[in-house]
Amino acid sequence: MRRRYSSMPTSLCTTSPVFRRSAKDWLSVAVWPITEEVIRESKEVRQGYGLMTNDSITASLMTRHGLTHLATLDSDLQRVPSLALYQPTDVP
Repeated sequence: MRRRYSSMPTSLCTTSPVFRRSAKDWLSVAVWPITEEVIRESKEVRQGYGLMTNDSITASLMTRHGLTHLATLDSDLQRVPSLALYQPTDVP
């Protein structure tokens, strides 16, 4: 069966203005460097909460920049009391 793209709603077509806008128009992303100071802080977090290196770096960066909420599949970060985690199972 051939689709009739002309009969599709414009919000679903790739020619829609929604698709032509670049990500910078609607998505705000900040990228912070992983400095030596962050690595040193992450060591304390890693030892204090029994986290893997990547998790402790994430927790350190979040704490440093005042971020408290994180959507993740990684339940290990629940050990950090200053973070509020949201997991796919939280959605009804």
